Amino acid sequence: MNFNWRFGERAFNLFVCQKDSAATTDEERQHLQEVGVFHLGEFVNVFSHGSLVLQNLGESSTPTQGSVLFGTVNGMIGLVTSLSEGWYSLLMDLQNRLNKVIKSVGKIEHSLYPSRYHCGSVPSVSRCTPCLLCFPQFLWSFHTERKTEQATGFIDGDLIESFLDLGRAKMQEVVSSLQIDDGSGMKREATVDEVIKIVEELTRIH
Repeated sequence: MNFNWRFGERAFNLFVCQKDSAATTDEERQHLQEVGVFHLGEFVNVFSHGSLVLQNLGESSTPTQGSVLFGTVNGMIGLVTSLSEGWYSLLMDLQNRLNKVIKSVGKIEHSLYPSRYHCGSVPSVSRCTPCLLCFPQFLWSFHTERKTEQATGFIDGDLIESFLDLGRAKMQEVVSSLQIDDGSGMKREATVDEVIKIVEELTRIH
């Protein structure tokens, strides 16, 4: 069994590490592997298993595996949940497509902020192995005094939800050729209505 730990640190990053209890040596079992990182921009001082809404099992066709709430010293509340590998791949593809369609103020690329635009400490906002979906205010590049790296292992839930704010034509542009599992392990093109349903179901977990 694999165990996951979530951490916040003084450089205002959030990251997830994993311990593999099935490793063949004691040294490997004691090692925590970093599997997801991003720059939150605020200092996390509390984690708690739970959700902001009541969860009705069986209602959603988008499987999430537990959720963890986090709070920061400035009052932000965020949520992290784990996804299966298939759903992680689908949502990552959708996120990359949305990045090409939705432009932020100043046309700063979602994946680059704050790697090129970090301003000191100004506040900015699991694959089953794990793939992580996060709902902070913003999800930006991992940043410390020594290095800046692109966020990895996380999907920005707020960016995914922005799909619902697009017009029908833009939705079709984003969804064009997007591949989805047909339920038998085979892939087919997703429809706009299917993606709308998926995103709407994700909004209900927080």
